Amino acid sequence: MTRFDLEKLSSGLYTVEVENRFSALCSESEELTPEERWEKVKHIILDSAHQTLGVKKYNAKHGWIQQDTLDMIDQRRKVKTKRSVHSDEYKEMSKQ
Repeated sequence: MTRFDLEKLSSGLYTVEVENRFSALCSESEELTPEERWEKVKHIILDSAHQTLGVKKYNAKHGWIQQDTLDMIDQRRKVKTKRSVHSDEYKEMSKQ
């Protein structure tokens, strides 16, 4: 599934593009079945979105976990591997 960059909707270019394409579709004189008409409408909407909005870039990093938390996790993991030697330190870290 394609995710479009919806922040670009405020520029109004998408709306103008879709309106122009729909006016061209309405002026066509050929008779279409409902399925054919739906495919044309779907194509107009998706093609206009690709041209004017573009695809939203995926950001794998989540802002919900802070760097100090990640550092604490790494430190705890290191102590855990040396658990037999530093069991008191591991217990102290687990309390945090």
